[in-house]
Amino acid sequence: MSQACYQSQPQMTSDTDIQIISTTPVPAQPTTWKYGLCECFDNMSVCCLAFCCPCILYGKTRFKADGADEPVQCCCFFCSMLFGVWCCLGTINRIHLRRKKNINIHGGIIDDACIWWCCAPCALTQEHREFNDP
Repeated sequence: MSQACYQSQPQMTSDTDIQIISTTPVPAQPTTWKYGLCECFDNMSVCCLAFCCPCILYGKTRFKADGADEPVQCCCFFCSMLFGVWCCLGTINRIHLRRKKNINIHGGIIDDACIWWCCAPCALTQEHREFNDP
């Protein structure tokens, strides 16, 4: 399968002017989260909420990101914890937040699942701060 290659071609607009028109698409550069995963202790109130009441922080983050019903989201996360699928819900949410923010943040589904499995409170804090801090 061959790929089309686009190159810039000079175009004459008058006898003395040359204009270069580029048709090569420029890929978006991957970025990072505003706050690192281990920077959860910088905001102790959010950090404590993530460790003690993750359901509430999850609901607040979803409300801020989507306008989703906060109590319903809180209950969904609580039920996911009861059934042991909190990691799946957190991974899906992290992917959703990336798309909602419309930025190209490093990472993928495997990275997100590992982050949620190993350090869910830090992931919750990072996601909350991404949408709530200026």
